[in-house]
Amino acid sequence: MESVVEASIEIAQYMQDGALLTDLSSVKTGIADRIASKVPTAVEYVSIHPLFGPSIDHVEGQNIVAIPFKTGSQWRSFSRALRKAGARVHLMSSEHHDRVMGYVQALHHFALLSLGVALRKWDGEFKTSSIAETLDRIEGLLDNWGTIVEIQRLNPYSPVVRRGFIETCLQLVGMQQSDVSDVERTLQSNVHKWSRKL
Repeated sequence: MESVVEASIEIAQYMQDGALLTDLSSVKTGIADRIASKVPTAVEYVSIHPLFGPSIDHVEGQNIVAIPFKTGSQWRSFSRALRKAGARVHLMSSEHHDRVMGYVQALHHFALLSLGVALRKWDGEFKTSSIAETLDRIEGLLDNWGTIVEIQRLNPYSPVVRRGFIETCLQLVGMQQSDVSDVERTLQSNVHKWSRKL
């Protein structure tokens, strides 16, 4: 991801006035703002983050986050085309993006990494369909290892969500029978909250 800054700044210098520069970095803080500060005045710049992987061959029904720095007719045309194709384009700040991605990406990946390493003494015998699906997700981390590590390292919210995860794990390890209903209520509340979001 750090190479995105250098490459984007270099490319921007050769772009025509009124052209649109975008990047697809998974972390925005320290990347998109650095690019924005070096983009020529007459070049549009919007940092985007498609919230789907390269295996998806369409944008219909997919979420795309956009951080608009300098917009004009090219961005309006591009965003209109994305929406017409069925994409859900969400405008937000770099800070908001990274805070949300701290949970959606950094914490999610960290939990899978933790589980994958913690399973080191299991030889894979007697897989349930549920663990098989989880193992596929863990294996998927290895396919995109460089990005996974950079998200952990570069997202400014990663350390906070990782510490929160560890604290929650420690609380659950010491869970007493009297805590079970509180944990269930929290889980039900979270599931209800997530089901109302796109």
